[in-house]
Amino acid sequence: MNLVTRIVLFIFSLLVLVLAIGALGVAVGWDPELTFLAVNQWLVASRVEAGLIGLIALGLAILAVVLVFRKSEDVPTIIKETNLGTIRISLQAVETLIKRAAGEIDGVRGIHSKLRMVDGELGIDLALEVAPDTNIPELADKVQTRVKEYLAHTVGITGATIGLTVREIAAQPKARVK
Repeated sequence: MNLVTRIVLFIFSLLVLVLAIGALGVAVGWDPELTFLAVNQWLVASRVEAGLIGLIALGLAILAVVLVFRKSEDVPTIIKETNLGTIRISLQAVETLIKRAAGEIDGVRGIHSKLRMVDGELGIDLALEVAPDTNIPELADKVQTRVKEYLAHTVGITGATIGLTVREIAAQPKARVK
């Protein structure tokens, strides 16, 4: 949810809360007529402020109606056609698979990934945290090969472009003294 949606929902939640408290007040014997008379007198005496409040309330109501009928945002997916039908795989699911595959390689201590679709092809940018004393070119080859094979085997994605950056060399773990 974006910030505007959250603000509108917050304001409407407050309005519903006020209405709920008013209904409970009436149920226990509160006389709302006196309160409404005081508010009515203030609104008549302050027409400009009343008009601004009315415009803001109208705008919020229109925005709420638009938000209710707005279609949800499409999640970026990869579409695979099979004999049985269409399969949509979210990029988030593919990212999870990529992290799992790359994390299986010895020497990889941390993985950050970014996926993008370019002209129908999957582009993968990996930023790795590697163990010290690791042969980085060899590790990069292993990671790229493993990720490509894993994606081909699990979701049938071939031809993905994998860019790799060594983001950090992990700190050497301290030896324990027994």
